[in-house]
Amino acid sequence: MEDFTDNDAHNYDNYDDDIVMGVNSVTSLTTCYKSINGATSETVNEVTSEITNEIISEITSEITNEITSETTSDITSEITSEATSETTSETTPRFTSPVWEHFSLLKKERKAKCDHCKGLLSHKKGTGTSHLRRHINSCQKYKRLLSNPNGFNSGSNGQTKLRFNVNRTSTKEIVRKDVADMVVLDELSFQFVEGWGFRKLIRGLLPDFIVSADSIKRDIMNTYNKRKSLIKNILQNVEGKIYLTCDCWTSLQQLGYLAITAHFFDKEWNLISIILSFVLIPYPHTGINIANCIKAEVDGWSITTKVIR
Repeated sequence: MEDFTDNDAHNYDNYDDDIVMGVNSVTSLTTCYKSINGATSETVNEVTSEITNEIISEITSEITNEITSETTSDITSEITSEATSETTSETTPRFTSPVWEHFSLLKKERKAKCDHCKGLLSHKKGTGTSHLRRHINSCQKYKRLLSNPNGFNSGSNGQTKLRFNVNRTSTKEIVRKDVADMVVLDELSFQFVEGWGFRKLIRGLLPDFIVSADSIKRDIMNTYNKRKSLIKNILQNVEGKIYLTCDCWTSLQQLGYLAITAHFFDKEWNLISIILSFVLIPYPHTGINIANCIKAEVDGWSITTKVIR
């Protein structure tokens, strides 16, 4: 029920004024009728009553029609506004989750359609997207798409999305190699890969990827041995002589370390410098012990005859 406003009260006052004016007009007309025709009081009263009732009926009918029209218009406007608001809210969802790259929303059916297997999943307003994520993780067509070297996929917005041209196994190998490189480049501990923060990150990117500190250590040592073989081959093919520089220092734990760097010119006379070794010097840190460390490293790199003495 609509509230009765001051504006409505003002309109009713205007209607009352119309009725009073109508009655006054009737009284004037009947008085004139009586004076002209010499009618009796009963006749005048009869005519007055009929005319008054007729005028009141017409005015009341007009008032009722006007009020009904205004009320209907207000209700219709309010219903239309609410329906439009609800429709807009339902038909313009917020695609904030990355999972919508693999689904299309069917508004009328309240379903989410997988762009890969065309399967339909229930999706009502406020239900979340965890069930959609579970589906895409188990979707066989999506898995085959990942392993397809020429795989393309059309997203929900109609744009073609290029997938990585690697399968799941090779993805793990690449990530593992990148993690080993990160540990070396950023001088991180092997235990870094077993930390909660790193595991949470990897779980979100590659859920079935598991790596331990020992695995990363083995990967780094394997990489070191492969690159050592390449550098050894370069050193043995140097046409000139190789110069060595050494640097020694003692750590806070009173441990002595020795770094050995090789310098030589290539065929274009470019100066090349390569760190060959970073080793622990046995105590005591005498000249003889340092010389023995240098000789052992030079022999290990097979460049004894090429080093300037």
